[in-house]
Amino acid sequence: MKGLFDEGNDAIKSIFSICFILLAGNIYSQGDRPELIGKSFIALNASNADSTASWYEEMFGVKLLKEIKVADGSAHIRIEGNQFLMVEIIQAKGSRTISDCRLQKDQSHLLRGYFKAGMFVRDIEKAEKYFQSKGVSIPHRMFSDKETSIKSFIVEDPNGNLLQFIQETNSPQVK
Repeated sequence: MKGLFDEGNDAIKSIFSICFILLAGNIYSQGDRPELIGKSFIALNASNADSTASWYEEMFGVKLLKEIKVADGSAHIRIEGNQFLMVEIIQAKGSRTISDCRLQKDQSHLLRGYFKAGMFVRDIEKAEKYFQSKGVSIPHRMFSDKETSIKSFIVEDPNGNLLQFIQETNSPQVK
C-alpha cells in the first residue's frame, strides 16, 4: 500500500505544501491592522503605562513581554511586542507633559530630542483608513513628498505621542 507522501503522489504533496504556506502566512498576518514592513521599536513616556499599553495592544496587536514595577513607585515599565513592533512604555514619577514645558500640544517639534516615531507600511491608504475607523486622532492627514518619494500621515496616541506612517512610492532620488 502506497503512503500519502510516497513517490508518485506529487499532486497531494503540492496541495499539502500550498496549504502549509497559506497557514504559515496567516500566523504572521497583521490582519486589518496596518501592515508594518520590517521590525520597529519605540520607547515612550506615558502618564499611565497600563492604559497606554492597552491602546497599543488594540491598535497593533502587541502583547506584554515584560513588566517592571519599581518597589518605591518611581517607575512602571511595560514592554509590549509582536514580530513587527516592540514598544517600551515608561510611566515615570515626576515626568512632565508638553504643556508643563509651556508649549502647546502641536508644538512638540520645539522640544529638543525625538518628537515622533516612524514606521514603514505596505499600504498607506489601508493604514490611514484603519486608524480613521478606530477614531484615532490624525493631526496630519495623508500627504505626498516627491523629493523623498513617500506618502505619509501622522497619528497621535493617547499621550500625545506622534506616530508617522510612511510608504515609499518609488526609490528616493539622491541629490
